[in-house]
Amino acid sequence: MASTCVLKYAVEDNVGGLYYSRDNQAGLFYHSNSGAEDIQVTAELSSSDWGSFFYQNNVLYFVKRTDKNDQVVAMNDVGEQLIVFSLPAMSIRGQRALAKADNDSVVISMLGINDADIYSVSLAARQ
Repeated sequence: MASTCVLKYAVEDNVGGLYYSRDNQAGLFYHSNSGAEDIQVTAELSSSDWGSFFYQNNVLYFVKRTDKNDQVVAMNDVGEQLIVFSLPAMSIRGQRALAKADNDSVVISMLGINDADIYSVSLAARQ
């Protein structure tokens, strides 16, 4: 990794590479274990969602925000994206609100009136 980049959060893929976010920078990056130059795999992860991504079953999942929706997106190893599910804008908490769970599920921290509500959603039925 470049010496000027400050890694914020990282997860390992099934071949020993790392998907990671950078401090105060939008996007997700990939560091191959082969020593190849790091690449940006998507610019769609907000810098405020630095930890809202995970890798499971050869698919990278991350939060993408639009003016109308908060989306959980699945991206395969060739960069093809599929919206797994979509919620109204500002439904998902920032920072680290998305995590993989057992049995092909995702755990999401949602914004509530006073506190966060935690939900588990099956990914198997949505792909």
